[in-house]
Amino acid sequence: MRISRVGVISNPKLDTGKIKNIIGYLDSGGVTLCFDPHTAEKINQKPTEVDSMRVDVAVLVGGDGTFLWAASKLKPDTLLLPINAGAVGYISEISLDTAGEGIKKLLQGDFHVEKRMKLSVGGRYEILNEAIIYTFLPATLLEFNLILDGSETINMKSDGILVSTPTGSTAYSFSLGNPVIHPHTRAYIVSPISPLRRDQAAIVLPSTSVLEVELVQERGDANLILDGQRREKLSAGTSIVFRESEYTADFVRFSEEFSHRYVNIWGRRRWDG
Repeated sequence: MRISRVGVISNPKLDTGKIKNIIGYLDSGGVTLCFDPHTAEKINQKPTEVDSMRVDVAVLVGGDGTFLWAASKLKPDTLLLPINAGAVGYISEISLDTAGEGIKKLLQGDFHVEKRMKLSVGGRYEILNEAIIYTFLPATLLEFNLILDGSETINMKSDGILVSTPTGSTAYSFSLGNPVIHPHTRAYIVSPISPLRRDQAAIVLPSTSVLEVELVQERGDANLILDGQRREKLSAGTSIVFRESEYTADFVRFSEEFSHRYVNIWGRRRWDG
């Protein structure tokens, strides 16, 4: 694949000098560049809104929040090259220190594409990481009906519900004691958050399963948080349907072993990915 148009999206707090280094690597390949408004302002270039970018690859410079936000805004067929400039960066294969080598390989076409599963939320949004439905008031339980594939119903009282993709299985889901799912597994995790009953545990569903989460209490609102970026208020009686998205998040990868490093976290203090 020949790369001719590249979008550059960076964390607003990122040092200008580091952004210019990335742009210098890209300029050496003679590609056409466009920049998100925050990046463009720092380097005195014309801005392009992220959801309007028509590029072959988006170079994302920042941490996990930057990657998730950009992935939710960009066109579905856009390749993503995350460069870790944050504290964790579990999605990224390269960092600021190795960005020059990675971008050189990108422009030479020396890469492969890793497709990560996404979930559709209510037919309106998509998530790469996780969706959280959480109590609006502390120390107040929510009541849910979980309806699997239109038939089996599970009633649950808990502080909230977490729905996580394989990518998100190393995030909040892992903190709840749930397993890490290999990113190429077609499945997702549904987990109660502090359930009233101890026998109600997380369940791993195949990607073909459709999950409806119904907030059944008569009164009381809840928060819906998508990939840590979008927040909405849910009223009592609201139902949300989760299903596998027809789109994937397509990441530029240089090493075939990246996904194996992603799941090899035992004994480590931070993710390799």
